Amino acid sequence: MSEVLVVGAGPYGIGVAQELWFRGCEPLVVGDPFATWREHTPDGMLLRSDPKASGIHAPDRRFDFPRYLRRSGAPVDGPIEVGRFREYLQWVVEELPFTLRRDLVTRLERVEGGFGAELAGGGRLAVRKVVLATGLGGHAQWPPALAALPRERVLHSWDVRSVEALAGERVLVVGGGQSAAEAVDVLRVGNRVTWLLRRPPFFFREPLRVPTPLFKTFLAAYGVLYLLPPAVLRRLSAAIFRTTISPYLARAWNDPGVERLEADVEALGLAADGPEIRSPGGGSWDRVVAATGYRTTVGGLPYLSPQLTAALGGPDAVPAASSRFESAVPGLFLVGCLAEPTWGPAMRFILGSRQAARAIGRAIA
Repeated sequence: MSEVLVVGAGPYGIGVAQELWFRGCEPLVVGDPFATWREHTPDGMLLRSDPKASGIHAPDRRFDFPRYLRRSGAPVDGPIEVGRFREYLQWVVEELPFTLRRDLVTRLERVEGGFGAELAGGGRLAVRKVVLATGLGGHAQWPPALAALPRERVLHSWDVRSVEALAGERVLVVGGGQSAAEAVDVLRVGNRVTWLLRRPPFFFREPLRVPTPLFKTFLAAYGVLYLLPPAVLRRLSAAIFRTTISPYLARAWNDPGVERLEADVEALGLAADGPEIRSPGGGSWDRVVAATGYRTTVGGLPYLSPQLTAALGGPDAVPAASSRFESAVPGLFLVGCLAEPTWGPAMRFILGSRQAARAIGRAIA
């Protein structure tokens, strides 16, 4: 029986695995490495985070992103194009010192002494502990007004490649954050776009409305902040983690060819009318893009056995993680978006992987 299985090979999964390997506990990582950055981010976008806050965690700093940029002759200061970041991530994969299995976990269950995992490519693994780092993919949030529409007419911003393929259509983009702005920026060339949002966007270089050094300080103190009552932590997080949009995307907001509506999507009364989506108050569209974010629930982890799902509170439950990032199931750890409901919005960003990796490294190794 192996010691640790890491399910997911994004920044959090790889960061946790690096920490475990450095501490002498060789992990087995199963997943498609950095698939979110390859398949679910628009081509040509710019990284929101500072390069110093965007590197993959490793205790010996072997994957330092600014150092990689300097070696490759690229500028370290200023926004980084996603293509350059993808090249960096590919280099990380090639340099990994531990086993990375490009496969998919289709079932995870409790067994005597630990956990059993079945893989899409065939075979079964037996491990003592598991770290879930499977990202946002299964947790797309659909407002009721959009969930009731024919699914072939509505795309979620997570499906970036499908959004990028739209051409010659009337598209309603719903949302007021970065994903909505990116979708509008892509679609305004070759489509007629309406941007629906509740309030005018807030453009700011960082993904938070605080400078990066202050964010790092806030993150470093999260081990203490975790002890605060949840209501206090939510208010503190809301005060700091306001939704912002990269300034370069103001070109989408200012484009005279983009119609802008400030309203709640529920108020539009959207309904299917033949091949169109119509609003009684006026307006019709061929497609709707829901840039409406994500809500992490246990049901978004379809590979969990019914017993594990029940142990975590049921499909509609929001998972909770301890100060060691351990779930209600002993030996089962949650990182990234799965830990956000407990640890707050810091877990949305690559920078948060260091905190999670070090805590899990101490707990396991």
